[in-house]
Amino acid sequence: MQMVATSAKPEARTGHSVVHCPMARCLYVYGGSKNKKWFSDVYMVDTDNWSWQCIRVGFNFFFTSLCSSAV
Repeated sequence: MQMVATSAKPEARTGHSVVHCPMARCLYVYGGSKNKKWFSDVYMVDTDNWSWQCIRVGFNFFFTSLCSSAV
């Protein structure tokens, strides 16, 4: 997994998953869809300053990215 510094927010979407990590003080946003476009990306949101970072993963989760759940 590789963190890529960016302030660009991901596209608006529906059907995504969000996990809150209180120890790291962040949210992880994964997958979803918009207008028949499917996302399998992962973003981290720093809840102290509300900045976004894209997290690059080495494999594609396409088949589980829509309406997935996370714990």
